[in-house]
Amino acid sequence: MEKLPEYIANHPWLVLMTAVAAALVLVFEIRARRDAFAGVSPQDLIRMQNQGALIIDLRKPEEFATGHIGGARRMDSADMLTAGDTLKKYKEKNVIVYCDSGSTGAAAARVLARQGFKQTFNLKGGLSGWRGENLPLARGEAMDEKFRHLAADVAGGAQPLVFDGEQGLMVNAPGAFHSLVGEMLSQQSGTFALMWAVGKDGKVKIGLRSQRGYDCSVLATRMGGGGHAQACGFRMGAERLPELLGGVFASTPG
Repeated sequence: MEKLPEYIANHPWLVLMTAVAAALVLVFEIRARRDAFAGVSPQDLIRMQNQGALIIDLRKPEEFATGHIGGARRMDSADMLTAGDTLKKYKEKNVIVYCDSGSTGAAAARVLARQGFKQTFNLKGGLSGWRGENLPLARGEAMDEKFRHLAADVAGGAQPLVFDGEQGLMVNAPGAFHSLVGEMLSQQSGTFALMWAVGKDGKVKIGLRSQRGYDCSVLATRMGGGGHAQACGFRMGAERLPELLGGVFASTPG
């Protein structure tokens, strides 16, 4: 111990690097424990809902209307901040939140925990993970019928696409239609369906869907995206849109 100050003085960079490494390990450990605490799988959600858990959908009203987990209650970010009062009776019960991908849900679960909710969880992968396991979504009957007609109209504009040598179908479609239109077109193609839309930031948002037996996430991963075997996606610059619309697309530009 007497030589410790001398060692630090002689090896300042080594000591600093050791301290930084220890800090990074600590941060990683904290994040891992946080995610493990907050995350539940779709099957866990079903089991917990059957036992009386409250399910909260954090998405926009129009997204909720086009499809949500049966029995879920829609609440937005502002509602989360006052949940300690409005959902007081659930503070000792299981509460599961979900968004589209899981990122907003994780933050919401922590907000609830800070308000005194003892059992708060986030659906891993969000609604995309739920869809990826081909689990059902609820809609009002009138909305469901109307939505199906609209989705069929959108799917009717599909064009053939060869993506990295794989034959599929593509169509321009808003994100709310990706699940149903993707289901229709992937059944038709037997491989994958690609839905694209240009976001407010000018980036092209791509959604991929497939049937069991075909893993479309391989294509998404090549483009820096990800997701599940039957539901995934990626984003790309608008400069590559003409190539996509040409009907032959490569993850690595030739």
